[in-house]
Amino acid sequence: MSPYIGAFFGNPYSYMARHFGIFYLELRGNYQKINGQVLNEKDRYFSEAAKIFNYHKNYTLELGIEYGKNKYKVLDGGFVVRNLGDVYKSSYYGKIVVPLNSNLSVTAQYQRIKLDDGGEKQDVAMGYVNYYF
Repeated sequence: MSPYIGAFFGNPYSYMARHFGIFYLELRGNYQKINGQVLNEKDRYFSEAAKIFNYHKNYTLELGIEYGKNKYKVLDGGFVVRNLGDVYKSSYYGKIVVPLNSNLSVTAQYQRIKLDDGGEKQDVAMGYVNYYF
């Protein structure tokens, strides 16, 4: 279960919006109860997440942070599935989307995740660029 609340800040016709864009803030709580665990693993996880989006001209900037533990989680409206038994402890990321024309955009993202994969704690950093047609 992942209830969330979000709000837009900024009037699109104001001076601030013309120079700095419009902001959207989202706060989310994530609760998981996993059935059928083996080896007496913990079966309840809770985490909190915050995201802020900035829409300015054609560009979109997104920053996010998540703290708490989760496992076997579905993210981004079902587009990302964490289907391994790793316990994700915290993460943060930054992402920018730049449209090149009406049919093509470039996305650059950097993400850092702290996780425990069953005995070995890891700190994973990822950076990538995607082209969308």
